[in-house]
Amino acid sequence: MGGKIDPWLDFPVADEHRDIRRLYRYWLSLAPPGRLPGRAQLDAVVGLPDLLPRLMLYDVVDGEGGLRFRVRVAGGMLVDLLGHNPTGRFIDEYVMPDRRADVNEAFASVVRDRRPHCWENQLWTTGTEFVRMRRLALPLATDGVAPDIVLALYVRIEPERT
Repeated sequence: MGGKIDPWLDFPVADEHRDIRRLYRYWLSLAPPGRLPGRAQLDAVVGLPDLLPRLMLYDVVDGEGGLRFRVRVAGGMLVDLLGHNPTGRFIDEYVMPDRRADVNEAFASVVRDRRPHCWENQLWTTGTEFVRMRRLALPLATDGVAPDIVLALYVRIEPERT
C-alpha cells in the first residue's frame, strides 16, 4: 500500500484491531498527496472485500441544525445486528436517544477536523442486547478537501470468556 504518510493524515492505530489497521492503511493508500481520498477512489470490493459486511457509508448533510449523517450503504452484519436496514435514514433517527448527540459529534469531528476517528461503544441490537463495537470513521472528499462522505468500519469486540 506504500507511499509516504502525510503528517496531517497520521493516526495512531498500532493498538487497534487488525481490520481497523487494514482499512486505515487502505484509505491512506488512496489519498492523493496532501488531500483526502474521495468515494471515486474507494473500491472496497477489490481492496478489502472481506470487510464489506461491516462497512457503512454515510452522506454528510449540512442543514439548519448542523451536520447530519444519512446512511448511503449498510453492510450485512450491521443490518443483522440492527434488525433493519438503515439505508436512507439519518443516524439520529435510529441511534438510541441518549447516545445521539455523542454519535453525531463523533462523525461531525471526522468532517470538521478532516481526520479519522476511532472509538469503542455499545450497539443496541434487535435482541435488545448490547454488543461491544469498535468503529473507525474516515473522511472521504469528492474534491479532496471538504469531506462529503464518512466511511465507517464496525468491528465486534467479543467479551473475554472466563
